[in-house]
Amino acid sequence: MSVAHLMIDVVNPLDFDGAERLLPQALEAVGHIAALKQRARAAGIPTIYVNDNYGHWDLGFREICDGVRRTRGGPLLKRLEPDFARDLFVLKPMLSGFYGTALDILLGHLHARTAS
Repeated sequence: MSVAHLMIDVVNPLDFDGAERLLPQALEAVGHIAALKQRARAAGIPTIYVNDNYGHWDLGFREICDGVRRTRGGPLLKRLEPDFARDLFVLKPMLSGFYGTALDILLGHLHARTAS
C-alpha cells in the first residue's frame, strides 16, 4: 500500500485555555475525520494515530485514550475511537510526529509515500 491515513493529535483532552469555545467546531470536524477514516478502512488504507503522550512516559496509547475519555475531549474521541486490533499508533514526545519517533520507519515498512 502506498498510502497511509494519519490521524495526528486527534486524541486530545482539550484541557487548554479556550478549548470550550473550540468544542462546537471540533465536534463538526470530527464527523468529517471519522468519515475519512471509514473510507480509508474500506479502501484497505492503514490508519496511524500519531499523538502526544502528554508527558506520561509510562503509558501506552490505550491508556492515553482511557484518560482522555474522562475529559472535555471525550466526545471527540468517542467519534474517532481507535480500532486497537487494526489501527497503528505512534506516540510522540514533542511537537513533531517524525522527530524522535518511529513514524518514518513505520511508513517505510508500509511502503507509504502519501498520507491522507
